[in-house]
This record gives sequence, structure tokens and C-alpha cells, in this order.
Amino acid sequence: DADVLWPRPEPCPSSIPPCPLCGAPRRFELQLMPQLVSVLGFDAADSTCPDIGTAAIYTCSRSCTPSNTSTGSGAYAEEFVFVQPPP
Repeated sequence: DADVLWPRPEPCPSSIPPCPLCGAPRRFELQLMPQLVSVLGFDAADSTCPDIGTAAIYTCSRSCTPSNTSTGSGAYAEEFVFVQPPP
């Protein structure tokens, strides 16, 4: 299990909500760092440019997959994202 590399000690999530589909705890899956903004080609001077310290994404620990009852295929599950503003 990996840990988030927080750029500063606060604010951090006090708790992560469980998966709304199966109730399992969520686990840390992915972290987006502010350098990604320049890699994606945003202009930092643009007012629509994302401004984050970091974004931590948490997914279902059971990797549950909702099914689309009309097609029988998988669908997307809602994840939990905590965005820490820049220092």
C-alpha cells in the first residue's frame, strides 16, 4: 500500500468515505501533482488553469464494477478525490 505525498500537513482528509456501491473501504490509488498542469499544456496565466497542491484519488478496495443492466457491460464507478490547494 502506498501513501500520498502531501505537499503540506494540512488540510488532509480526516476520513475517506466507503465505496457507495459495495460499502468496502477505499484505498489510495493515484496522485496528481501540480507539474501535470504544464504537461497537459495549460497556460499558468490563464484563469481557467487548474491550481492544485495535489489531488489524491481513492478507489474501491474490492475493485467492484457496476454493471449496465441495459447492455450487460461494465460501467464506471464513482471514486473519491481529495484536492489539497497549493501552499
